[in-house]
Amino acid sequence: MDAYHKLLGIPPNERPPNHYRLLAIELFETNREVISNAARGRCQFLRSVSLMSPEVSEPLLNEIMQAKCCLLDPVQRAQYDRELRAQMAAPESKLAVAERPGPAPAEAAPLGSRQAAPLSNGDDVASSFSSESWLLAPAKTDASLLTEWIVGSGSKAHIRVRAPWVSRRHCRLWREGGVAWIEDLGSTNGTFVNEVPLAEPTRLYDEDLVSLGRKTRLPWPLPRDCAGRDLEVYSIGRAPDCDYVLDDKSVSQHHAQLLIEGDTVLLQDLDSLNGTRVGSLANRITECELPGHVSVYFGGVKLFAQDLVRSVRQR
Repeated sequence: MDAYHKLLGIPPNERPPNHYRLLAIELFETNREVISNAARGRCQFLRSVSLMSPEVSEPLLNEIMQAKCCLLDPVQRAQYDRELRAQMAAPESKLAVAERPGPAPAEAAPLGSRQAAPLSNGDDVASSFSSESWLLAPAKTDASLLTEWIVGSGSKAHIRVRAPWVSRRHCRLWREGGVAWIEDLGSTNGTFVNEVPLAEPTRLYDEDLVSLGRKTRLPWPLPRDCAGRDLEVYSIGRAPDCDYVLDDKSVSQHHAQLLIEGDTVLLQDLDSLNGTRVGSLANRITECELPGHVSVYFGGVKLFAQDLVRSVRQR
């Protein structure tokens, strides 16, 4: 199966696709909302076919999330755009050089790679790095650490998430110079940003999706007074590992989740195919506080909120 063509409409002559083509947006688009919405739409469609062909859709999902992460980071996007422009101009440069004598031009480096320029004996090593190179992985010092939270299931976590797949010290969040960062703390089930597992400290943006393991969506961005929060998290969906299993084809594998803090119940949709609705079928939600007296629709399944909360807490 030609997955690029049949699922994303990308013909063979446009491969490998650049990030913009992969998301089906204008070349060199800079609007963060456009980029985020395009990636979300692509992912929702691919998830809808993942049950039938997971071996085909999963690699494409990973590519799309990597493209989204790159284009939503201004520094990474600037570097990527420079390399993409150079790659697009490379055929014209070769043609011009080929018409006159002289050594053949070097092949363009693969997109995303770096070629180090040779240094002469008199070169200053520090001058071989552009200022943007340092921005890709800025040093973190205690002096610049503004706020820090440990997220996990342990009693000493600043934000306690009670779920069996969340480690006691799962991940660390902090702000530095007004920028939010996250890193996994060696958790058993991993920390994910936009469905990409973390292998190193990663910058966070307000529209990013943060997950503890693959099932538990962490509310993000966090409120400033989030320290000391104690959240109970319950997953709802068709997958057998959900806390509340709904065996109905209109329900996604991991459809939604409940976050309960004291008497407050927050309902979050997890990018389900057929949506989560509260009160009426016309009211599709992404996230909302859930009163006890309303009806909730997961795909085509109707439940009463108070019965749902009571059931998950008894499990």
